[in-house]
Amino acid sequence: MTRSRDLADSADKDISGTLTLDDIVLSNDMTVADNGKVIFGAGSDLQIYHDGSNSYVDDAGTGRLYLRGNDRVQIQKYTGDDMITAIADGAVKLYYDNSNKLETTSYGVKISGDLDVSNSTNARLTVSDEIGEVGSGNLAFQAQNTAGSSLKPMGFRAEDIRFATGSAERVRIDSSGRLLLGTTTEGAANEAEDLTISSTGQVGITLRSTDSGGGRIYFSDGTSGTAEYAGYQIYNHSTNDMIFGVNATERMRILSGGGITFNGDTSASNALDDYEEGNCTLTWHGTSGSNTTTSSGFKYVKVGRMVNVSGNTVSTTPAASGLLELHGLPFTADRNAVGSILYRNISPSSTNQHTLVAYVGANSTKIQPYWSSQNNYDRFESSDINTSGVSDMYFSVTYMTT
Repeated sequence: MTRSRDLADSADKDISGTLTLDDIVLSNDMTVADNGKVIFGAGSDLQIYHDGSNSYVDDAGTGRLYLRGNDRVQIQKYTGDDMITAIADGAVKLYYDNSNKLETTSYGVKISGDLDVSNSTNARLTVSDEIGEVGSGNLAFQAQNTAGSSLKPMGFRAEDIRFATGSAERVRIDSSGRLLLGTTTEGAANEAEDLTISSTGQVGITLRSTDSGGGRIYFSDGTSGTAEYAGYQIYNHSTNDMIFGVNATERMRILSGGGITFNGDTSASNALDDYEEGNCTLTWHGTSGSNTTTSSGFKYVKVGRMVNVSGNTVSTTPAASGLLELHGLPFTADRNAVGSILYRNISPSSTNQHTLVAYVGANSTKIQPYWSSQNNYDRFESSDINTSGVSDMYFSVTYMTT
């Protein structure tokens, strides 16, 4: 049989000893003094109390402490501001000043605002969209000291590190430390594999500096002194020269005007500014007769202002007569020059003339053969050619052009 007892009264009731009740129904407040505890469990396992300064819920016994809610479990400030919300079969939310900052989701965790991770070594990692150096609104990582007054080193460690934009991988640092841009396959093994760049169509690298600066590529086999730039290539934007160095010394320079200088020389007047080669046609001219016999077996090479012309003429019966000379040099000479002639079936008119040379006069485009001896020299003429056989003349002459 169940009995009910009504302890209500206009006066307070003091109860000493142990009061054992099956159920308690309170229609008003129950007040427990400071340090007084509401204790649950045979071993005083769960205790709720206030010590005059702080409030406690102590699970001092065995087992676990469960807080259960059919819809959600919430922890709030006494004014009603949310602090923690745990939704049944859903998210767990953490709040700062009643504003949701961290929330679990079906795919992981969602953070609203910045993420700061710090440790005891005065280092803090921040993930934020308000790091001005990368543009406001762009999510970025920043490593600082815990005070946020200076930057700190930041490292990544993995089998390989990959970066992607859009729907494709763009950069990879593989497990061997090779940097791969636009590809997952390194370049020539053991030769050119440390940096590989790949793209469709044209592929290039741009080095951009100020007008007074320069773009530099150094080849180094050491960490100090000239070993750091044993070989190099420099583009000097102030002069628009391209400079090449070996053994830590400039060896060649391409001037902005197109000439090439060597070993540190920067003078345009000393520059090698041209190279070409080709065929040229020289024509025999004489002071009488038909005046022209064409020979097309000549070639020339021009390096800077220096020209070399070589070739041969073959004749059985000269069409030109009198004093003979070859016309048609590819460039005008700016000074006198003498070359060599190898000949066959050629007889000088005087026994004192025994050497045949090729003379090019200043401001001319012709070769004048001369007989030269110790005391004299004379022009070559048609009568010197032996008409009974084939007369060969091989020329080689080098001269300076204007």
